[in-house]
Amino acid sequence: MNEKFEKILIYAGTTEGRTLAEKLAERGIKSDVSVATEYGNQVMEESEFIHVLQGRLDLEQMMRLYEKNNYDLIIDATHPFAQIVSENIKDSVEKYNKTAKNHIMLYRLARNVSGSIIDDSADSSPDKNRTSIYEYENSAECAKALVNIKGNILLTTGSKELGVFCHYEELKKRLVVRVLPGMESLSLCYENGLEGRQIIAMQGPFTREMNTGIIHQYNIKNIVTKESGKTGGVDEKIAAAEQTGTRIFMIKKPSKKIYDTEYSLEEILKLILPKSIINVVLAGIGTGDKRGITENVKNTIANADLIFGAKRMIESAYGFISNNAKVYQYYLAKDIIPVINENAGRDIKAVVLFSGDTGFFSGAKNLRKQMEKLPGVNVSMMPGISSVQALAARTGESWEDAVIISTHGIEREIWMPKLRFHALHSKKIIFITSGGGDIMQIAELVSDIPDIKMDIGYQLSYDDEKMISLRPQELTGSTVFKPGLYVGMIRNEKAVPRKLAPSFKDDDFIRDKVPMTKEEIRHLSICKLKLVENSVVFDIGCGTGSISIEAAAMSPDIKVYAIETNPDAVNLTKQNCKKQNLANVKVIENLAPSGFDNLPVPTNVFIGGSKGNLREIIQSLADKKSGMRIVINAVSLETIAEVSNIADDFNISDFEAVCINVGKAKKIGGYHLMQANNPVYIFSFDLQAE
Repeated sequence: MNEKFEKILIYAGTTEGRTLAEKLAERGIKSDVSVATEYGNQVMEESEFIHVLQGRLDLEQMMRLYEKNNYDLIIDATHPFAQIVSENIKDSVEKYNKTAKNHIMLYRLARNVSGSIIDDSADSSPDKNRTSIYEYENSAECAKALVNIKGNILLTTGSKELGVFCHYEELKKRLVVRVLPGMESLSLCYENGLEGRQIIAMQGPFTREMNTGIIHQYNIKNIVTKESGKTGGVDEKIAAAEQTGTRIFMIKKPSKKIYDTEYSLEEILKLILPKSIINVVLAGIGTGDKRGITENVKNTIANADLIFGAKRMIESAYGFISNNAKVYQYYLAKDIIPVINENAGRDIKAVVLFSGDTGFFSGAKNLRKQMEKLPGVNVSMMPGISSVQALAARTGESWEDAVIISTHGIEREIWMPKLRFHALHSKKIIFITSGGGDIMQIAELVSDIPDIKMDIGYQLSYDDEKMISLRPQELTGSTVFKPGLYVGMIRNEKAVPRKLAPSFKDDDFIRDKVPMTKEEIRHLSICKLKLVENSVVFDIGCGTGSISIEAAAMSPDIKVYAIETNPDAVNLTKQNCKKQNLANVKVIENLAPSGFDNLPVPTNVFIGGSKGNLREIIQSLADKKSGMRIVINAVSLETIAEVSNIADDFNISDFEAVCINVGKAKKIGGYHLMQANNPVYIFSFDLQAE
């Protein structure tokens, strides 16, 4: 069908109704959503595409609403047990359509109440708990039956029919009711004489574990539920009843049929969403010269009605563009999407041109995500030849074994440590730049590394293309690169293999009189930190910076914040970072936990010295409400005792305490004698998010 609906009203009384409004909003389709209560308003979040109407409506009020807003589609997504509401909706639309000029289409969104996770035939072993399920046509029959059933009752049928169950005084005393946390629901509880201890005001969904916990806490023997399907949480209630041996009292779905046809959420979306008639291709045009554009992309450009791209992309496509095509020098989503929306409903083809390849450092990925949300739009991608492929061809090198780094639009603090690291440890790096200025910065960054060679490609595929091979030391401050497109390759045949484990020796660090975590303790502590790519590490009480350097040397993508209050130690850490050529360590002179709020949230924390602030440090980290791995080194009995208390007072897991006694051989005369260091306790644990 796929009619184009301009004004949509959703009567939402179920999770499916809310989901429908959200799905339409994702595709840029607006809807009014009618909810009965203040609580319904709270859970149905308004947005640019969702307008919430609160309040119960009778038949006449519904018709006035239709007349005021000129709806062309109404969807009844109310609860399957709210039959009176559904009857009013159906009658109001039929009555309105008899006299109104505009015709309103009405669909019923039905909840699937069939099926269960409980399979009675799956396991009939004697030791498996089996629960009894009793079915009733309505609440009145169920309440009457419960009068003669012993044990506490968990009532999960909502607040509207509380009076039916509270009618029986003896039954009311045994009720524990679970209702929505809205004022209307709570008011009905109190009006029916229920006490606070009998009321659980919570919003679902409720897991089997939550249901089981309530059953145990309130000594529940009987659960009353409606046959409201998987979305209504029936499966989880039955599963909890199976586990605890609790009886289930099921109020069956009303048998009266109001609508001849009912649709699932997926079927409703197919009926509402327009057919995809705008085909958008995100196409890579290669390195720039039109001779490098693939035949597929040329044909796509030639058949396009709308063409988007930056000026250079459009110029490369001249000669293939149809005279009837509209051309826009746009490359940002905020400019392109409005034009696409203006053409909604038309059978058109559009192409957005990108430099190089759409899958290689391209804006095509983000644009595709945004365009896929648009109604009636099909999005596809066509690759092009990237500058990396062109450079590899010019140099005769392969590129699949190269480390690829982009400096284009990337902050120096991010790309420089990474490039420096790989220049030391990788035989081949390919870099993409923002211009000739980046070439000079890269050359300066690697000029002290022996045997480095650079190949620089300028304006590859254009008539003024040029290849330059040199050593970084040959570039001076007076070298000037012409404006244009640059890509380059660094080769280091004598690259030092990358370390895969902590391996610095104590003698690798400048020491002076500042304490340092000793080699074996340092290596084990780093292993206990469980670092991964892109870890954010706090080294608190960094001393000489040995832990910071071990961590930073593992990967250029690891960011380390070395925090120290001793000025001499701060200076030593900076010297050691410079000695090891590490740019991914930031040294901060401060007394932890002061200043934590100005730093990123860490994923891993090493505490080698706390200046008596250990509990305050852990509390400050816990306040960030983000899980993190923590390792603490302790040598004093006081610190050991404090860590033990912390383990009891905070939400931690995977706690481990290791005492390390290290003895190292030292040559004295003609003998090698073992000399013992003081024992060190290494505590490690995961600090859980609150």
